[in-house]
Amino acid sequence: MPEDDYLWDQSGSPDPEIVRLEKHLQRFAAPPPRLRHRRPIWRWMALAAGVALSIVAWRATRPAPESVWQLESGRKLALGEKIRTGPSQSASLAAHSVGSLRLAPNSTLQVVRSGPGDQRLALSQGTLHAVIWAPSKSFAVDTPAGTSIDLGCAYSLTVEQDGTGLVSVSTGWVAFQAGQQESFIPAGAACRTLPRKGPGLPYFTDASRAFTQAIEHWESTGNAEELLSEARPRDAITLWHLLQRTQGAARRQVVLRLSQLLPQVDAAGLERGDPAAITHAWNALGLGTADWWRSWKHPWAG
Repeated sequence: MPEDDYLWDQSGSPDPEIVRLEKHLQRFAAPPPRLRHRRPIWRWMALAAGVALSIVAWRATRPAPESVWQLESGRKLALGEKIRTGPSQSASLAAHSVGSLRLAPNSTLQVVRSGPGDQRLALSQGTLHAVIWAPSKSFAVDTPAGTSIDLGCAYSLTVEQDGTGLVSVSTGWVAFQAGQQESFIPAGAACRTLPRKGPGLPYFTDASRAFTQAIEHWESTGNAEELLSEARPRDAITLWHLLQRTQGAARRQVVLRLSQLLPQVDAAGLERGDPAAITHAWNALGLGTADWWRSWKHPWAG
């Protein structure tokens, strides 16, 4: 094999002089580079995503904490859990420190919050009968039209499929709020609730049919003429709430009729919207002073 082949592929017999030169130059050769085996960045990203997914999955499968509400079977409802009753079903719930509830057929109820002094449920449809012995303002029920807040009472709350509802109070008081609009409903009274409008005007259930129809007419048209003419002294609570929702000439008409039913009120102050006159008018209703309900919103503010 020719010696020249050694220069090309190190085959054949090398020339001694070439071998000597190779040995001489070998000490100047750079060491071969060390290759670092790097994991492609997309693999690290996939690994991180897998860890995050595992955390999310663990959180999703972790059992929700229990609420204080217990079914007749003894099973406690979890926070966020919903109960749905069928056409011929009803359900009973109880919480030792709060009260007892009866859910009528075709109803849906959810546990929203359940903590010391802060029990909140949501009724999206159906009827709930509640007897509450917890301190007032610690139990509330959200509805499509707003929130009912227990002020120490027994009451029924109904929500229709279109979101309209009705609060009927047997004992004590219920406050119903939606945004800045609120209604105070005493025992023996009821109040319609309307999505996007909030609570309507509370009225005693022994009022005339003409009066309750006039309330519905006012809710749809804003015309209070018939409502004012049909009001009796006991219906002054309805006019007191109407006063907060009118202004200008309409307000003057309400003040005039209210001062006829309750001569002791300060008509001029009511027309100006004076808080002291409004408080005095409430006290004149004979339903207790305004002091006890002034702070009802405090635990629920925000």
